[in-house]
Amino acid sequence: MVPASLAGYVCLPRWAAIAASGLQMKTSERGAVTMDISSNLKRALPVGVVLLVLSSGPAQAAPVLIDSFTTSQGPVVGPVPPFTIPVTESDLTGSGILGGEREVEATPASTVQIGGGSATFTMEQGNPSDANLIWDGPISDGLGLGAGIDLTGNFTNDGFSFGLGISGLTTGTVAEELVLYDVYGNGATNTATFTAGAPVTSGVLDVFLGFGEFAPIGTTTATGAGTFAGVDFKAITHIELSIFDPTTSTYTLINSPNLATVTFQGPFEATSLAASVPVPATLPLFLSGIAGIGLFGWWRERAAEA
Repeated sequence: MVPASLAGYVCLPRWAAIAASGLQMKTSERGAVTMDISSNLKRALPVGVVLLVLSSGPAQAAPVLIDSFTTSQGPVVGPVPPFTIPVTESDLTGSGILGGEREVEATPASTVQIGGGSATFTMEQGNPSDANLIWDGPISDGLGLGAGIDLTGNFTNDGFSFGLGISGLTTGTVAEELVLYDVYGNGATNTATFTAGAPVTSGVLDVFLGFGEFAPIGTTTATGAGTFAGVDFKAITHIELSIFDPTTSTYTLINSPNLATVTFQGPFEATSLAASVPVPATLPLFLSGIAGIGLFGWWRERAAEA
């Protein structure tokens, strides 16, 4: 199904063909060149008007901002030998953060730096590095004060939008995982794995991750509208982003670590695919012109009948 706000764009080639076939040039008895509005264009006019309305802007999505990454935090550096603690934690309250608080966790061999619109994860390749960003409200009592947050924006949102970049990955594997829990305790996850030697992003790429691309964690029980993978996306209490090495379990002290960098670019938000893909700026103007030609032909017919 084509999102409403993309209908005009997707249908443009067919609409343009119909319109073009409806414009015919002819010469009058006096030798003047005039434009004839044929029946094709008259039939296409109602469709054009509808497409003009649909393409005049994106669908009325209700984006839910999870993090703009403009509130600086870090660097949060994972523990170093002799590892008196298993993980370094940092909690921060600020603007542009869902629930008002962001929690950062870094295990050995990982560092997290947030600010300027992005979260940067630096990982020691060849070590079991693991870093997490968690949004679960103040003092971890759950988003929406425990009642959950509606990520669907009253059914106008259908996925997550963010930027992702990976550089310096020369050995091993790095994985990115997004985990959600709802107010009923149901969980869902989506994981993307990047391996050295395989195509890895160059720069930061725009990513849209649909709600339907998640898999359940264990047995999930949510049903009804707004449910994906057995999780109620209208009542999400916990969101967690993890960057980790899924292949290595033993830490090895590396004097000159080979570092891989993962950049998670904001704004990180729940939104609609239609809203995340802009309609070409010339499209409304094009359709306005076609609609105007059709209205002019209708006016000429009415004038002739009178």
